[in-house]
Amino acid sequence: MPSVIEPFKIRLQEHQQTLQINLPSNLLSLFSDGISLKRILVELLNNACKYTPVGDKIVLTIRHNSSEAAAKTIITTSNSADISVTELPQIFEKFYRLPNADIWNQGGSRLGLSIVQKLAEQLQVNNKC
Repeated sequence: MPSVIEPFKIRLQEHQQTLQINLPSNLLSLFSDGISLKRILVELLNNACKYTPVGDKIVLTIRHNSSEAAAKTIITTSNSADISVTELPQIFEKFYRLPNADIWNQGGSRLGLSIVQKLAEQLQVNNKC
């Protein structure tokens, strides 16, 4: 986590954003493809920073859910950005961007959430092997 979070510290300060990290003390060890997992975290944090207004908070939560048939580690980011119900089905499409939502005018490849989705699917498939 520190290697993922460190590059965001300056950006968070410049945008006057705060980052809250929720990791339960009993979080189980996670064995995964470290490169893919790091990329997922970076893309999620990039999006959260890009769409979070000045002075607002970004929350990164990692938890383990063993109540389902197969145990899963769940990673979420949340912020105060509002995505309409009509936009939700499109946010994982390549090159899609919410209209007028990039308040920092940072641009980007428009591939962030698409990459997150593909990597998460790939990790899920590899975990079943």
